Amino acid sequence: MNAPTAHLSGAPPPGVGDIALHAAVVGAAHNPVLTGLFEEFVPVLQSGLTELLDLLELRAADPAHGDASHAALVEAVVRGDADAAGRVLREELRGTLERLQAV
Repeated sequence: MNAPTAHLSGAPPPGVGDIALHAAVVGAAHNPVLTGLFEEFVPVLQSGLTELLDLLELRAADPAHGDASHAALVEAVVRGDADAAGRVLREELRGTLERLQAV
């Protein structure tokens, strides 16, 4: 299903779950300034993530793309392991950058 017609099936737009997960991680920091800032960025993040997913065709090739890294991030946050959470995020960003550079 492509992004422009996804709403017709009742499916959430691409990336909504991703953004909700990251909002929960931000909320876990218990920092109202950071939470407010993140909330201000959500519309732009949603648009940019949708474009990124389409550009890189990440979910078309692998519908579960990102699930393992998201699970690792949640586990790190639950353990209170900021270093592990940072490593997970850096690895995910590095992989995304490599994919963008290959386009």
